[in-house]
Amino acid sequence: QIGSTFKPIVYAAALERGVDPCDYVSARQTSYSNAEDWTPQNSNEATYDKKYSMEGGLAGSVNTVSVKLLEKAGISRTIAIAEKMGIKSDLPNVPSIALGSPSISVIEMVSAYGVFANEGNYIKPVFITSITDQRGNVLDEIETSKAVPAISESTAAMMIHMLQRVVNEGTGSSLRVRYNLTDDLAGKTGTTQSNTDGWFIGITPKLVIGAWVRADDPRLHFRST
Repeated sequence: QIGSTFKPIVYAAALERGVDPCDYVSARQTSYSNAEDWTPQNSNEATYDKKYSMEGGLAGSVNTVSVKLLEKAGISRTIAIAEKMGIKSDLPNVPSIALGSPSISVIEMVSAYGVFANEGNYIKPVFITSITDQRGNVLDEIETSKAVPAISESTAAMMIHMLQRVVNEGTGSSLRVRYNLTDDLAGKTGTTQSNTDGWFIGITPKLVIGAWVRADDPRLHFRST
């Protein structure tokens, strides 16, 4: 499962739907009768009485805000945009996808974040770009796929801005504070229930990198986030 690394796709879908990034969204808890009275929870009880801008909600990875933005974007539309961004795995039509309940491969998620880096265009990844012999002669070159528009350029730029705040002030700030990375960075953290999975997908001007950690046995998990 991908946890909160799916949230930027939800946010992008909301922007594509016309949601104003400066609008404030309530973090109040809501039960969803169409999903067996599912009630998403936040990691911090103090968040429920607050309202968040999209930028603040993503920086703090506030679950209830993400689910409400999924409502505004529409689940079907969000799934359609995720597929345009290169997600091939099955995405169930349920509200919990806002919190990253689907299981998706690292290469798919890195490809999706590549859309933000590539000004809204999806480029299918290739594992081999060329083959050479021992003397360096090129035997074959594999053409990269053409860029296919997935989201608007303005949405991609806004998402990069929001994901920069995640690193500068939000859940990914340890990159700055603890590891002293000063590069241009954007990205998103993700954890799953009981800290079974840990994710980070990072974007620099020239690279998109995904990291995923877990035990072979899902019954084993990390002691803390």
